[in-house]
Amino acid sequence: MNRINAVDGFFAIVLLPFSGRPFVDTLPLEQIKMRNRLLSVPLSVGYYLTARPDAVVRFQARLQVIPSFLLSARAGINAEAGSNLSQQRLAQVQQTYTEAAGRFAMLLAPELNMQLQFPHSPLGLQAGLQPLAFDVAQTTRRFLQGNTHLRLSASLLYRWHSR
Repeated sequence: MNRINAVDGFFAIVLLPFSGRPFVDTLPLEQIKMRNRLLSVPLSVGYYLTARPDAVVRFQARLQVIPSFLLSARAGINAEAGSNLSQQRLAQVQQTYTEAAGRFAMLLAPELNMQLQFPHSPLGLQAGLQPLAFDVAQTTRRFLQGNTHLRLSASLLYRWHSR
């Protein structure tokens, strides 16, 4: 989290006209770096929208549920230049952010994939789109609430079985 960033600009332009309420800065902090290490166990269910399994181009709808378990959390604090915060107060704030990490997080992510199979080859390409992914439970729920995600992906496929 930085004191000045693009998200603040987006928040001010898009959300404030619709009764959004900004958070008030209470400490002169320049930056907060949070490093959470999580063990994630992705679970998914998919359905091929293309009827023919031997089609060169196939579409797949998939729903992913990704529970994550916190392994470690650490926060780093940078005070604003010229601020008069004591080292003790900075240590307290750093501890507050470190302790804010919850033990569990869960992401719910619908996804649409397009798979292109190379003719006479077990190789193919996949392009994916996650238009909206929702944090059902967040590790940093005390400071971040209501996150959504947009993700584009591309990958190389290898089919273990022949058609």
